[in-house]
This record gives sequence, structure tokens and C-alpha cells, in this order.
Amino acid sequence: MSTEEATKEFGSMTTVEQKDLVQKIGAVLKENGLEDTDVQVVTQDVCNLSTNTVEKSTSLVVTKEMPAAKSDLAKSVTEAIAKLTEGVKGC
Repeated sequence: MSTEEATKEFGSMTTVEQKDLVQKIGAVLKENGLEDTDVQVVTQDVCNLSTNTVEKSTSLVVTKEMPAAKSDLAKSVTEAIAKLTEGVKGC
């Protein structure tokens, strides 16, 4: 992995790159029977009143509540997604 990839922000990725990553994550979820998992691209505007600046932050959020009996599946899926998002901030 290059230095550029290691410091990439999800919000600064092109739309095509973001879509590709979301599709890869979706494939992992589908392979594991978790198609109903909530996957969101979240954009926040943070206003710093002391410096009169507005910072825009875009991140990818994947959430799913699962019973403790499925902790092995949750761990496996989390690890697979972590590999896909390695080096991408905001995921």
C-alpha cells in the first residue's frame, strides 16, 4: 500500500472510488447473509465559531445489531470489512 493510499480520506475519494468500496462491503455483507445491514454515507458540516470556518466531513458508517450468539459472524465480517477499509480514514 502506498503512502497516498494509507492517508486517503473517504470524503476525498472520487464518487467512483466510494461506490466501489461500498459495493465491496455490500458483497461481504451479502456473502454472510447480512443484506439488511445499515450502510450510510454521512456528511457533516462543523462550524467553528471562533475561527469562522466550516469543515465538511464525509464518512462511511456500517451498523448492525446482532445477538451475542452471532458474535463469531460479527467478528468475521468486521475483520473482512476492516481489510477493505484499511488505510482509509472516515470508515
